[in-house]
Amino acid sequence: MDKVLKVDGVTAGYGNAQVIFKVNLEVASRSLVVIVGPNGSGKSTLIKSVVGFTTIHGGRILFDGRDITGMPVEARVRLGLGYVPQVDNVFPNLTIEENLRMGGYLLGKKELESSIDSVFKVFPFLEERRSQLAGTLSGGERQMLALASCLITKPKMVLLDEPTAQLAPRVASRIFDKIVEIKKAGTPILLVEQNARRALEIADKAYVMVAGKIMFTGKGEEVLSRSDLGEIFLGRL
Repeated sequence: MDKVLKVDGVTAGYGNAQVIFKVNLEVASRSLVVIVGPNGSGKSTLIKSVVGFTTIHGGRILFDGRDITGMPVEARVRLGLGYVPQVDNVFPNLTIEENLRMGGYLLGKKELESSIDSVFKVFPFLEERRSQLAGTLSGGERQMLALASCLITKPKMVLLDEPTAQLAPRVASRIFDKIVEIKKAGTPILLVEQNARRALEIADKAYVMVAGKIMFTGKGEEVLSRSDLGEIFLGRL
């Protein structure tokens, strides 16, 4: 299976502070890969390194066959890398439709209209409420809008940072369902998620991070079945 993303021995952080160390990670086409681990393990730093928000101290990042290690964030987006941060991922003072149009600022007018129509088919409630201000949406609805805004450009890959954080279980379940739906439609996804059990249940491949390093990797169900997984998350290993 073709590799869409390859993180090759990356050490990265913020300024001189190193947070992740010699990390190796791969995402194959049409796959869902999750990164799980205890709080403070470097999961978000890893995904931000792929997007371009950190200082790379070593290693390289390959996306769709190109070395993007030194590229600015906007150049990575233009190559087809989609990213949904955990917070501040919608414009609260804009309507749902205006948010979607902001997400598609790189597209031509005709392509944008077609893409918005496609996104409305995946998220029908957004079309019904297209004139509603994003700031009046619930937490789960905002995450849906953020994900929809990311999909407007039809990215070659989507990176999601804690999309179910602080959401009620029922709402989080809807987010997970949409993630699986998007993956089944052919878009590979790299997901950082604190709800480890649910994430591992839907993952094709999983990486477990501890203290900035990949502790082990495997198929989602293999990682979920490990007897020491609870100990890892309690910080006892």
